[in-house]
Amino acid sequence: MRGAGLVAGVVVCGASMASACGGSDGSEAADATSPPIDARAMGGDGGEPGGDAGPSGADAATDAGPDELPDATASDAGATPSSIREARYLVAVRTPDWDTAQGTLARYRRDVGGAWTRDADDVPIVLGRNGLGWGRGLHGDGAVAGMDGPVKMEGDRRSPAGAFWLDGVYGYASDAPEGTRTPYMAMTPTLQCIEDVDSAYYNRVVDRALVMPDWDSTDLLLRMDGLYELIVFVRHNTDPMPVPGAGSCILLHVASIGTDGAVAPTAGCTSMAFPDLQAIVRAMEPEANLLVQLPDDAYAELTDAWDLPAAGP
Repeated sequence: MRGAGLVAGVVVCGASMASACGGSDGSEAADATSPPIDARAMGGDGGEPGGDAGPSGADAATDAGPDELPDATASDAGATPSSIREARYLVAVRTPDWDTAQGTLARYRRDVGGAWTRDADDVPIVLGRNGLGWGRGLHGDGAVAGMDGPVKMEGDRRSPAGAFWLDGVYGYASDAPEGTRTPYMAMTPTLQCIEDVDSAYYNRVVDRALVMPDWDSTDLLLRMDGLYELIVFVRHNTDPMPVPGAGSCILLHVASIGTDGAVAPTAGCTSMAFPDLQAIVRAMEPEANLLVQLPDDAYAELTDAWDLPAAGP
C-alpha cells in the first residue's frame, strides 16, 4: 500500500478500514485534558508543548519496557524494499546522531524510474525529546540488519527512524490548503487517535461518535491550540497490524514555541513551522509520499541501498 490516504468509515485514517492509522508517541503538544477522556496532545508518547509532561495515558499505565515488546526483526540494508522505489515524493529528515532532537528536513520529487530532484531548501525541524529510535515501517521491524541504534517504544520520547508512508492530512480548516492533492479531512470534536495499548483501536484514528470506546487514553485531534492546525499522519507501526507498545499516533505537526521563543521537543512526532508544513502538504503527490528519518551516519550508509538522494545542498 503506497500511502493512499483517507477513507470514510469507523477508522478514518489509513489506507483501508482495517489498517491502523497512526504511529507512536506522536502527538506531543500540550497536555489538554478534557472530560470524559484523557485528551493529551496527539501521540502515544504524550504531549509536551513546552515542557516534559511525563508519560501520558497508556504510556503511564503500561510503561512497557524493551523486554515486554516483541523482538525486532532486522531488515536487509542490501536491498531496496520495492515499495520505497515506488515513492514519488520524499520528505527526508536527518539529525546529527540518535539522541539529538533537532534536525533538518529536505524535500525531493521524482518521476517513475527517474532521479530525485530537490523540491525546496532545507528547513529546521524538532523531533522527540530523546531523538530517534528504529520504528516499524517500510524498512522492516526495528533496526536494519547490521546497524545499531535504539528501537522505538511507546513512551520513550523518540521519533521513529526508518522509512514510512505519509498517509493522510487533517486540519482545523474546513478545506485543505489551496493546491493540496492528497486526501484531506477536516477535524471534528470526536476525532481521536488512540494510544491505549490495550485498545482494539490502538494507533488508529477513529471517530468516537461511531465506535464503542474501549480506551483509557487518547489524543484529541481538534485541540484548543494550533499544534494540530495541520497534521500529516505517518504510517509507523501500522502494517500489517499495530504492535502494542511499539509506538502510536506519529505525526508531522506544527512546532510548539515557548514564551522564551524556544521550540519545544515533541513526544515522538516531527514538528516544524506552520508555513513549512503547509508547503509540504501542498507539494505532496496524491499518493506514494515517503518519509525517511535517520541520523546522518545511517542516512549515508543507506543512501545507495534505499535509492535515496545524497545528503547536502
